[in-house]
Amino acid sequence: MRTIVCSSCFEIPEAGHASVASRSGCSGAKPIAYTGIGITLIIVFFVPLFFSGCDCRHGGDGVFVSPTVGVSGDPARQAEDFLREIEVLNSLEGSPCLPDTQGAEKIIQTGDRLNNWIKRKRLDETWESEPEFIEVEKLIRRGVTNLESLVKLLYILQGKNPTDEQDDKNNQTNISSTLVAECKETVRCLAEVESVLAELGKRVGTSDLSELLTMISGMRERFSAIESIANINANAIRAFAKRFEQETDQIAGVAAYFNNFATGIKTDELFIQTSDVYYLIQSIWLRDISNWARGNKQDVLERVKNLFDWTICNISVRNQTTAANGLLPLQLPWQSALIGNASDLDRAWFFIELLRQQRIDAAILAVEDALKSGELFVWGVGVLVDDEVYVFVPECGTPLPAKDGLEFAEDGTLICKSIATFSQVLEDDSLLRKLDISETKKFPVTSEMLKKSTVCFVASPETVSMRMKVLEADLTGESNMILYTNIKEQRKSFANAKSMSNIKTIIWNHPFHAKFDQLFKYQLIGSYLDIFRTTNPLSKKHNFPLWSGRVQYFKGSITGQGGAMTYYQDARISDREVMELRADPAFRKEKNLHQILQLTTNQAVFWIGVASFERDSLENAKDSMKGLLLGTVNIWAISESYILGRIAEREKNYAEALSYYEKIAKGTTPQPAFELRAKWIREKTK
Repeated sequence: MRTIVCSSCFEIPEAGHASVASRSGCSGAKPIAYTGIGITLIIVFFVPLFFSGCDCRHGGDGVFVSPTVGVSGDPARQAEDFLREIEVLNSLEGSPCLPDTQGAEKIIQTGDRLNNWIKRKRLDETWESEPEFIEVEKLIRRGVTNLESLVKLLYILQGKNPTDEQDDKNNQTNISSTLVAECKETVRCLAEVESVLAELGKRVGTSDLSELLTMISGMRERFSAIESIANINANAIRAFAKRFEQETDQIAGVAAYFNNFATGIKTDELFIQTSDVYYLIQSIWLRDISNWARGNKQDVLERVKNLFDWTICNISVRNQTTAANGLLPLQLPWQSALIGNASDLDRAWFFIELLRQQRIDAAILAVEDALKSGELFVWGVGVLVDDEVYVFVPECGTPLPAKDGLEFAEDGTLICKSIATFSQVLEDDSLLRKLDISETKKFPVTSEMLKKSTVCFVASPETVSMRMKVLEADLTGESNMILYTNIKEQRKSFANAKSMSNIKTIIWNHPFHAKFDQLFKYQLIGSYLDIFRTTNPLSKKHNFPLWSGRVQYFKGSITGQGGAMTYYQDARISDREVMELRADPAFRKEKNLHQILQLTTNQAVFWIGVASFERDSLENAKDSMKGLLLGTVNIWAISESYILGRIAEREKNYAEALSYYEKIAKGTTPQPAFELRAKWIREKTK
């Protein structure tokens, strides 16, 4: 798909969707592709659905507001209209609201109607801004200013100003000295851009800017060499500058993105961004999941354990090393829920967001990285219950057991009956040594290192914004959910917990990093979501069965008519049926049809197995998982082996459980969760 980018409207797809550019009357759009240095940075329809916020949405030139939407002056009617829009987002099982689908227009329309509602609300005078977000916004705004100035300078040097040709004729004797001066200013501007990108990459914690930074640095060095040449003429300068026309277009595209990114992370305005609507959907999904996955017990810590176990079973972990090397994108929590797998850090984020919906405070636990000076190593999640911080280790797939905390439950499952607290771990390193797999595979954290711990509070721009505080205040009844978090209050709560008063606290930069990945790695993220855009051509019941199945599963509606199982079953298609479709002229031109339908089928079978496991229908779960393991291509082997191992534990067949865990543990990719579980089962069954 080609992309159209303009300085005022960011981007929109060229075909298949009504464009914001056409709505706003913008005529300055042109294709932008950032490909020269190994990054494919094409700002496509996927991106503004998370970072939309251009001036035309604020009622500026070419205002883009649904013309059919009116706002009642009656407060009671306004409240009804507001809750109706929330209910729309709670009823999305019919069709996906993903980019490149018809449902995406529903997201835009909902945002417009919510804006018509919120503009009647007053600013919340009790809301307090979070300095970290203000600083990041200022830094990005500074970057926008410098990038736009750089583009203007490059255009001048390239002779792209309308008056340049006439100026050359009238001022031939002076143009060389003028361009030399502009060349010097370009070098200064490149240096400033270089400084901003370096600071932004460090603050946000992303390496995605590194190749852009390398390009800017190279340009600065080459322009410095040119401007230092004595008596260089205008033609030579322009010929040199024109070598960078592609880079100039790339920089213009980045400036447009940064401008919209800065608007999207503003926290002090009562204006609903399109990314906010996705945040609302995310909050609805996580609220629904947490309300049933927490279990029926009233004990808070038991609920936390249940939510952690649900996360481990339902959000499988990807290869963290691969993700850290920049090959895999970080995800937003709603994407992790939908796709069903994530990096370790994304999974930790997801767990904390589940707890947030249950009004349980949690934060990331980190120490100084022994291998990377000046960086933090995230090793766990601390969950605040009463005045203790209980430790969970997502990478290892387990809470940190207290002394003698491991046992087999009545159903045979290995569980942590008691969980270690941060205050206990500070005093007793043997608790952390429970996470050592062997003498040569030790958990890389000690009690001594914890004395210099950092608690990282999890917050995105939406989470701490005034608009979400205002929205949450008007939610009632079944629409209730947590949208706003007061980080200042969280700091106080953690500071009052045992052994936490002197611990350093910061805002975790991972959510910012994930938002950057929505741009720089949008193609990979989009490919993960393709199966939810895919219709089953043989289905006579549902157009988008996988999407519908996931939404129903999040609600806890698993069996019965309209339950998740119904949709998952409908998404399955046999190899014979695929071959018949490939012979059909209507489908013959569809690229990768076989692979997409096979992927969709296998994913449906896997989720049937997971849902069966959640319902304690162990035989059905085994049949689904083992059927996939026999397939020729299986990308879920790790997740399936974990579920099969857990099923074997319930059957008290620990030898079989060990066979599944140890098979994965012997693979080329480190799997500490499998190795630890196998180690503990061997120790408990001696």
